[in-house]
Amino acid sequence: MKKPTLFLMILLLPLSLAALDTGGYAGAYLRMAQGARAMAMGNSTASLPNDLESVFENPAILASLEDRQMISAFQFLSLDRSMNSLAMAFPLPPSAAVAVGWVHAGVKEIEGRNASNQLTENYSSSQDALFLAFSNFLSSWLSAGLTIKVFYDQLPEVSATGLGIDAGIYLQPMEGLSFAFVAKDIRSNISWDTRKIYDFGSQRTDTFPRQYLLSAAWNYQRRLLFTGTFKGSTDILPTCHIGLELPLHDILILRGGIDDRSPVVGMGTRYVVWKNIRTHIDYAFVYGAVNEGVSHIFSWRFIF
Repeated sequence: MKKPTLFLMILLLPLSLAALDTGGYAGAYLRMAQGARAMAMGNSTASLPNDLESVFENPAILASLEDRQMISAFQFLSLDRSMNSLAMAFPLPPSAAVAVGWVHAGVKEIEGRNASNQLTENYSSSQDALFLAFSNFLSSWLSAGLTIKVFYDQLPEVSATGLGIDAGIYLQPMEGLSFAFVAKDIRSNISWDTRKIYDFGSQRTDTFPRQYLLSAAWNYQRRLLFTGTFKGSTDILPTCHIGLELPLHDILILRGGIDDRSPVVGMGTRYVVWKNIRTHIDYAFVYGAVNEGVSHIFSWRFIF
């Protein structure tokens, strides 16, 4: 090997290890933003009150919900990927709330080839998570919450199941200012067993990387909303996320943010459907990584 080539490999080795550190872990789809508002604000919504979409990041937000809410989100991703979610939340007077939800991610049109590189058939894979969340105010400015998640992953001819837990707190020391701390995927894992399917099958357990979120939100005179979140982990590289929301009118909102160095933009509209039923329709545009392609995310939330 030539010395310049060896020197270049040594120089790039730390970068290569850092890149490997961010991939290959279970549950990657659950570390993505699960709705258009969250994505358009840089995946930084763990401290935003009264929004069911924030519960995917922090279960302690649930107690701040003033009404019943239902949200569905559809993500049209590049590379034949898709992700959808559905959740409902119900306040439990005087100071608690509960939510149930489902997240689905999948990839289709996966080409299967034989040893001669001939196309045999197309495959698909899917990942699903069901969750139950509960939150309660411990005081007028502090709430705590817990989420229990059930995982089900499916590949051609084999599937796996698992469990996980998220726990968080939410603080609002003054009007318009809020903070949050979340521990995500506490002991989350999913177990595979291929011994009954393949001659050389095995049994293994994939552990989700545990994440710790520190988040803050500041709503300046209800005219400009700033959010920031730091996500740390002992398994994957830390990331920083920031978001901005600007109401232009009673029914129109513009959003933008940085999702771990990737810019994102979006918009939303809100209006009254009938009597005490309100709806929010949100959209986010994601540029994606190099050679990944753009993605579009839509959310539809009902408040009643």
